[in-house]
Amino acid sequence: MWRFVELLSTFTLMETMMTDQQESAMDIFKSLPEKTRAEVIDGELFFMPGAPRLKHQRIVQSLGDALRAFVNTNTLGEIIAFQCDVYLDENKNVVQPDIMFISNKNLHKLEDNGMKGVPDMIIEIVAQQQACLPTCLPAGRDRQA
Repeated sequence: MWRFVELLSTFTLMETMMTDQQESAMDIFKSLPEKTRAEVIDGELFFMPGAPRLKHQRIVQSLGDALRAFVNTNTLGEIIAFQCDVYLDENKNVVQPDIMFISNKNLHKLEDNGMKGVPDMIIEIVAQQQACLPTCLPAGRDRQA
């Protein structure tokens, strides 16, 4: 099941960028510099300020390394535990999950500029203070992408 937990900067609300009617949020997203932390959710552009905290990065690295070892040992596919754009559809949703698993049968979805389609699994590391936040993408979104 695809679930995406809203990312917040130091536990404050993300800044939302309003766009002109002539330029879609996806158009603006695609024109951003390469390392910009941003996502498009239901056609709305969200910027995620700064780099995640060190504790968050350590958790992502440790979990990513453990999963990668298992996936590689069993030749199951690929683990990506770094910033990578995931285009869930053509023009309304692109996210940057902390960790994702792509099975061998879906490796063809990986392209140089990210992934086109829904990964087999994503993991989003969420701080304890964020545990009660609603999800941005409702259950079933994976069937729409």
